[in-house]
Amino acid sequence: MPIYGPDVINFEGVNGHRYWFDEPFPYTGVADIDERLSGFPVAVFLPQNRPVEHTPLVIGLQGMCAPYGWNAFIVPTLTQMGIAVALFDTPLSGERSLVRSFTAVVENEIRPLIERGVCFDTKLILQIFRQIAVDIARIRDFCCERYGISDSRLGLFGVSMGVLQAAYAFSADGLGERLLGTIGHANLQSFAKSWGYLILPELAASPFGGLAEVILERVKPEMKPLVKVLQSGLTQLAQIVGRAQPYQGTI
Repeated sequence: MPIYGPDVINFEGVNGHRYWFDEPFPYTGVADIDERLSGFPVAVFLPQNRPVEHTPLVIGLQGMCAPYGWNAFIVPTLTQMGIAVALFDTPLSGERSLVRSFTAVVENEIRPLIERGVCFDTKLILQIFRQIAVDIARIRDFCCERYGISDSRLGLFGVSMGVLQAAYAFSADGLGERLLGTIGHANLQSFAKSWGYLILPELAASPFGGLAEVILERVKPEMKPLVKVLQSGLTQLAQIVGRAQPYQGTI
């Protein structure tokens, strides 16, 4: 896989290195969309005055469609504690999105898929979850090869949807020794209720979902992509993400 960089980056007063990972993946079968979703930035921050071979690593994921820079707040705290940090954009977020507005407005990010006739369904979401797990493993291996971070202590940190994505990698793929999250959890049904305006997830998934889509298209068209997200069958991933009860703690 081609990796470009590094460029110098600074988050919250901490200097780091920014790379670009370029690994094509057929998310949708539409070449230009897949190109946008495949390549992604990775930022690595190392603590000072700690041998790299004894340095734990935390890989952070932001919420759905949110750029990795929104996780900048964890960098100074963790590096001061002697922990390395790696952040990256997940598909449909930041520099890995289709619109690249960096606003984390989900419906704006999903709309180009719908307009191109791409189904934002369970199959696509599961592909995204699986590929994020692959990306986490690649970043872990890259940090070992490039920086010598060979310590087995790996923590996954997620915010909002990033908690679900980290939980999938942790539970289904066995990545990491610790799982940490905020503003989210691995219970997809409860998460969908808080994220989808309480009754909307049930309505979208019910036989009235099509009617809700038609009504929203007329009175609040910007919400139509959100209905598509909720109709996609996110809850079917619950058994996969929740296959194991992840340990939640600190490194």
